[in-house]
Amino acid sequence: MVPINGRNQQQKKNKSSGKRIALRAAACFLSVLFFLSAAGILYVRSMLGKVQHNVIEGNESLTLSEIYGDDVSFADVPDSIEAIQDSRKQYEAIQSVELLQADYIQNILLIGSDTRQSGTVGNADSMILVSINHHTKKIHLISLMRAMYVRIPKSTGAQWGMLNAAVPWGGPELLAKTIENNFRVRVDDYALVDFSGFSRLVDLAGGLDLTLTAAEAAYLTNDRECSGSFQAGLAHLDGRQALSYARMRHTDNDFKRTGRQRTVIELMLKKAFSMNLSQLHSFASELLPLINTSLSEGEILSMIGMVADLSSYEIDQMMLPVENESGETYEGLMYVNGMEVYKVDYYTNVTALRNLILGK
Repeated sequence: MVPINGRNQQQKKNKSSGKRIALRAAACFLSVLFFLSAAGILYVRSMLGKVQHNVIEGNESLTLSEIYGDDVSFADVPDSIEAIQDSRKQYEAIQSVELLQADYIQNILLIGSDTRQSGTVGNADSMILVSINHHTKKIHLISLMRAMYVRIPKSTGAQWGMLNAAVPWGGPELLAKTIENNFRVRVDDYALVDFSGFSRLVDLAGGLDLTLTAAEAAYLTNDRECSGSFQAGLAHLDGRQALSYARMRHTDNDFKRTGRQRTVIELMLKKAFSMNLSQLHSFASELLPLINTSLSEGEILSMIGMVADLSSYEIDQMMLPVENESGETYEGLMYVNGMEVYKVDYYTNVTALRNLILGK
């Protein structure tokens, strides 16, 4: 028999040995956890370090002819004086409307730039305000027609003109400020991508499945930069083909064109929302170098972390000016300095935009 004192001593030794093993295991676990955490931090930092935060200032001395070149026809027609005066009076009246902003609403302006050369500032070929309402759990895609006649608050003196002139004059910041002043909605941040970046993003997402009309299919088939033959109906488009789809307007009109752009953005969002964590990180790693954004590193991380929640949000669409939202009408067409522009009924559009974002 083992003496009682001997058993007690043995039990103490066993307990002491057990504690040492537990401490070693805990130390190993913490060391691994620390290593993984450090590796994760380094990975995140390296990924976010790819984001472009370059300031795009523009050039306020550019003339309209220098901005638009052959992209806009200057007709020899008189200005629409009465419509111009009415639009400016409406703008002054809506300045008393409080800017719509709330902690639960996030508005990010997506800008598709037609910049073709590095270091240059192109026009805003497409402008979509992505408004996320975390109370109603909805994502609103709001196209802004580039030819809307608006007041642009240049630092050298406010000037009236087409909305997309704000980018070459003052970059994304001036465009955001112009949208805020004219439509009374806070623009929190922007993300800008050029043509080559857009094509790359679509390719990274594996292409897009879109339903084409006969006219759209014929256009893509005849586009030399879009290899392939297309028929009306469901088609799978790669990045270059999706870019051509989003930019085409000669098949119908600019209103339909903005609808195609919203369709592409909605499909891209749904693609991102369906990715698993590994796929999302890989996509984000390739995506971030292609965009220039005002979003901070913390905000980008927060949005990546919210993908699971955002995937359940309903997505809807709107086009401004709402008078032409059907894509079939040409209401508000007028001439200023020989350019065709769209008159904005400020009260109607500001009201419609606020009601959509607030879910009324």
